[in-house]
Amino acid sequence: MTETHQGILKLRVSSLIALLFVAAAASAGCSEKMGSAFAPSAVEGVVGGGQLQFHDADTTSTATQGIASGGKKARWDALPESEKAARKARMAQRKSRWDALSESEKATKRAARKQRKARWDALSESEKAAKRAERKTRVRIAK
Repeated sequence: MTETHQGILKLRVSSLIALLFVAAAASAGCSEKMGSAFAPSAVEGVVGGGQLQFHDADTTSTATQGIASGGKKARWDALPESEKAARKARMAQRKSRWDALSESEKATKRAARKQRKARWDALSESEKAAKRAERKTRVRIAK
């Protein structure tokens, strides 16, 4: 079995897992008050000191979330349970697509990301503001 076929198989299995995750979330009710594994605190960290890890090609760092992240948590809490489950499923699919890539494909994507960041950093603040405004008006097509 080739590396591509293995990647496709992993993607299909993880997509199935994501669908089961959504079904379990819907049947369990996703109640944060009941300490569910589907609670937003399990996804985004706890507002008073949860930790998130940021991965880079060269390093892994840990950042502690503080009170400033309360806006994200409030927006998350305001979402209906079905939307929370759908977002978690999409994230699981994105992760499975990443995991299915070979190391050389991942290295290529990391290099491209660094180039995009360098181009972004080279822009003036007014150019960045224009691009942000354009991005808000753009219509996204789901993958």
